[in-house]
Amino acid sequence: MGLKLLIADDEDTIRRGMTKYMQLHTDRFSKIYEAENGQEALDILLQYQPQVMLLGRKNNKLGCIFNLDWFYH
Repeated sequence: MGLKLLIADDEDTIRRGMTKYMQLHTDRFSKIYEAENGQEALDILLQYQPQVMLLGRKNNKLGCIFNLDWFYH
């Protein structure tokens, strides 16, 4: 059983490219979720609880919703 991965980035090309790269170059992930904004990412976090997350660094649409300290405590 592999890990679940969430890729969150507002840039469609980056998000899809990272997903495709992961699918082609590793078999560690049983499921890869994509989110283009903070609300989608939060919904995925709460529903599917991915173990690994790749988040866009300068992502205005993701905003401050990603206070991971809050999420895990």
